[in-house]
Amino acid sequence: MYAKKKLTDQQDRILEYLINHDHITSATSITSLGIMDLRKRVSELRRMGYSIEDRMVTKENRYGKKVSYKEYFLGKGEKNA
Repeated sequence: MYAKKKLTDQQDRILEYLINHDHITSATSITSLGIMDLRKRVSELRRMGYSIEDRMVTKENRYGKKVSYKEYFLGKGEKNA
């Protein structure tokens, strides 16, 4: 599967989530993984050499207001690395 480097539990959970899903957001990391600071964990993983990309998404929330947030996803080839 993934050639694991020395990862914290949170880093490992994020990588496993990204391997099994298209992307992750801060809201998902809090509710599904119990990780409050996704941006910091992604930064750490990038410094370790993992190819994690991001994109800004704008959608309408349940109150009809436009909101923007970042989605993180694995770069090409990372799921099979």
